[in-house]
Amino acid sequence: MALVFPRAMPSAGVTQESFEIQRVDYLSPEAGGRLGSIAAGFPLWEAEWSLPTSGQLRADEWRAWISAQRGPGRTFFAAEQHRPLPLSCPNGFAGMVRAGGGAFDGVATSWSVNGTRDVLTLQGQPVGLALGWGDYVGFKWTTTGAQRRALVRVVEPGVANGSGVLLVSVEPPLPTLVPTGADATLDRPDCLMKLIPGETKLGGKTRQQALSGSIKALQQLLA
Repeated sequence: MALVFPRAMPSAGVTQESFEIQRVDYLSPEAGGRLGSIAAGFPLWEAEWSLPTSGQLRADEWRAWISAQRGPGRTFFAAEQHRPLPLSCPNGFAGMVRAGGGAFDGVATSWSVNGTRDVLTLQGQPVGLALGWGDYVGFKWTTTGAQRRALVRVVEPGVANGSGVLLVSVEPPLPTLVPTGADATLDRPDCLMKLIPGETKLGGKTRQQALSGSIKALQQLLA
């Protein structure tokens, strides 16, 4: 069977992960003692996932997945694996209803962002739906048939009002390349990533077929 990229990561086996924003910033001290700051690039998600896995089937799956990525040559869908859904909805959105009626599937009916692109408004939410610290909102769209992604994390919580409007502060700021027609989703949001050369390494397998290793990747933003 032919592989299609971007592709998902294996669904199990990660024992520890780091999923944080990587910033390239510099301080600019002034003569009077004031510290200015300079951003040298847009902040990107950087991730590291640690194995071991248990069992030969799981170990073989991870080895095959990493091999197929061809180092940084191919993209994959990535997310904080231990936070696939909002903390207030650990079992998903089945049975939830939008404030204006209709089943809620985790996708906003519409969204908007403020001028600095760090305050997000989601429309069409269930009344009382809460997004807390560490929850994610993902943005999905296609460009000439190619799948695109962006991902932000909630840094100031919010609760949907009686009209189904939910307001949260997020980081990093929403990239300007995200089109207004993109879907804003709470259902397993993710981003596109590539493996970082030289920093993804697998160890040997034990006699019990457990495989150790570390997988490190960086987000790729594409319009």
